[in-house]
Parts: sequence; structure tokens; C-alpha cells
Amino acid sequence: MDKTITTDDLANRTDSIFEDVKSGESFVVTSNGQAVGRIVPTASSVEAEKTRKDAAWKALLEHLDQQPALNLGPWSRDEAYE
Repeated sequence: MDKTITTDDLANRTDSIFEDVKSGESFVVTSNGQAVGRIVPTASSVEAEKTRKDAAWKALLEHLDQQPALNLGPWSRDEAYE
């Protein structure tokens, strides 16, 4: 669902609004209570964000695969919270 912003919001928060658009959010811009336009992400920017997240996830899993398994011995549930 689109978020509603005023033209003043757009003028004052352009950078943060466009960061949100890059993340896939869309906005309806209003002036004097009337909708005057929409700001929506392009398909390529949404796909680029997905690609970036997928790459980060893959890098994390590869890093974790290289870590040694630790045998910390037996412990009780209560000891885990100490």
C-alpha cells in the first residue's frame, strides 16, 4: 500500500524518501489534500535491492560454513541464562 506524503514532506525529506523508494516502498504525493502524483520504485531498483540482499545472505552463509563447530560440553537450560 502506498504511503501518503505532502509536497512539503517531499521537499524536506527527499533523500530519505528516495531511500525508501529504493527499498521498494511507494508514495502518493498530495497538495492541499489532493493527490498529484505517485513515486514508485522501478522494477530494476527493486530487483537490485533483492540481488544485494541475496548476495549478503550468501556471503554470511559462506562465512558461517568456514567456522569450526565448538563442543562446549553438556550444560543445562538454566546455565545458559547465567
